[in-house]
Amino acid sequence: MKISIKIVVGLFLCCGLVGSLRVQSQTLPSRITESIDDDSIVLLQNTTDMRIGTAADEGRVSPDLPMERMLLMLRSSPEQEAALEQLLAEQQDPSSPDYHHWLTPEEFGVRFGVSPQELDAVVGWLAEHGFTVDSIANSRREIEFSGTASQVEGAFHTEIHWYASEGEAHIANAADLSIPMALLPVIEGVVGLHDFHVQSMMTLADGNHGLSPRDLATIYNVTSFWSQGFDGKGQSIAIVGRSNINVNDVRNFRAQFGLPANDPQIIVNGPDPGIVNDDEGEADLDVEWAGAVAKSATIKLVVSKSTTTTDGVFLSAVYIVNNNVAPIVSVSFGMCESALGSVNAAIGSLWQQAAAQGMSVFVASGDSGSATCDSSQAVAATGGLGVNGLASTPYSVAVGGTRFDDNAASWNRTNNIFSLSSARGYIPETVWNDRIDFRLPEGLWSSGGGVSVFWPKPSWQVGLGVPLADPGTTAEHHRYLPDISLSASGHDGYVIRQGGHLHVVNGTSASAPAFAGIMAIINQMTGQANGNPNPRLYALANQFPSIFHDITTGSNAVPCVPGSVNCANGLTIGYAATPGFDLATGWGSVDAYALAHAWKP
Repeated sequence: MKISIKIVVGLFLCCGLVGSLRVQSQTLPSRITESIDDDSIVLLQNTTDMRIGTAADEGRVSPDLPMERMLLMLRSSPEQEAALEQLLAEQQDPSSPDYHHWLTPEEFGVRFGVSPQELDAVVGWLAEHGFTVDSIANSRREIEFSGTASQVEGAFHTEIHWYASEGEAHIANAADLSIPMALLPVIEGVVGLHDFHVQSMMTLADGNHGLSPRDLATIYNVTSFWSQGFDGKGQSIAIVGRSNINVNDVRNFRAQFGLPANDPQIIVNGPDPGIVNDDEGEADLDVEWAGAVAKSATIKLVVSKSTTTTDGVFLSAVYIVNNNVAPIVSVSFGMCESALGSVNAAIGSLWQQAAAQGMSVFVASGDSGSATCDSSQAVAATGGLGVNGLASTPYSVAVGGTRFDDNAASWNRTNNIFSLSSARGYIPETVWNDRIDFRLPEGLWSSGGGVSVFWPKPSWQVGLGVPLADPGTTAEHHRYLPDISLSASGHDGYVIRQGGHLHVVNGTSASAPAFAGIMAIINQMTGQANGNPNPRLYALANQFPSIFHDITTGSNAVPCVPGSVNCANGLTIGYAATPGFDLATGWGSVDAYALAHAWKP
């Protein structure tokens, strides 16, 4: 059967690289040791979306329904995985010759991707089922492919159905996927096969103040950077997006708040989705506020159109990492780990690759408090405790939310006429929990945090307040989040410009790009990319706790439905702030200037 492979410079394997890889493959035996037999298959667990369980099944889709830009995730061998983890540790160890020796995506693929023989076998199997291979990632850990519903059903031994969920029509695979037994050593799973999307972590705010860039810079001591000429110049931040924006909104935002002219770069990965109403505000927020903190950094918005099978967020993220778009990445989307299922491993593999390439990934921890499996707009939680699977990996920084515990003395009575700012200095903070603090009748609006059920506790996650065992159990340690926090409450929302108008928004969608801006200035001051910031962040929290604004009041507890998961007392579920690290705000917020000066070993 015909197979077409699109070749794009810098994204996919070119002929010269393939040749060099084939030389290397002589010493790497293929893990595919038997013929690929579609009658000898193995089930891939947790490859259906949990949301079909509460949706109405409306039957099978048309066999010729296009299913585009699916992502087949490939796995490293156990030996490669062990070597990669060793490299990641050495890249953060100043005594190692590999300290801050970052890989290119192509180098990553040579060392940790599947072998050329294995790649040939998988591509050949896709071709035999009639799929078109759109691209092969430089890492050799993702293949983008397209086909029809009938081809998907035949290759993966499932059915694609229509579902009605919350007033919307969706498609999804009705049963877990299966693949030939021979391919199990090299195939991790598939990202896609449904159009249930991850959620934006942003909402419109209605509070006392609207934060201007100078306000945030004053409160977190970013102005001390600016006064010394450190404002992100020469650095870049990649924003994961699935909607395009009107650049005039960014220009007018920057002009209105006294920021230097600095247009973002917009990189359209595939078809241009144009302005997507539900996601435009998210893209505007992320672009405007990453650039509001790192005023002179280049902000690169990567936009991918969602398809019937694959969320544009994942397409943009894969593009950013496999093209090394920027040393800092900001992600303001999420979904609880149990909803992501096998995609958790795929996200972890992608952020793991990013870390090896020197990229620092900041992800919003979520806006539903301890109950990320529930919508932030829910009246009460029913899904139990859960964390954002895009943020919970050991290779990403989960950014939570705080609320200013302010009073009349915290703000000037009028705004500065040039910067439209009124903050006088640092304002004490508590955990962001608008539902509890403001007695809202509905909505779980609060800082996402808790315990991963997927990732074990990383070696660097130690210090005052870090749990000695998973809360409420004697179970083996798991990854705890968030790691760090900044303001995210609607009490003092972030001002953005969208559609020619000013809006005030809030959520961890705001704290994540703001912290990415701080990291850009740290990279500028240290003169280097820093990879996964968490090992250094936790070391500094233990060595110099005064750098951090420790949040010791409030909680991310949210109302829960009596009798539902984890709702034993019938009231709330969540975690209280405590001295040191906690599962509501991590280490708290930061004095950005002090953090940067302590960063370099």
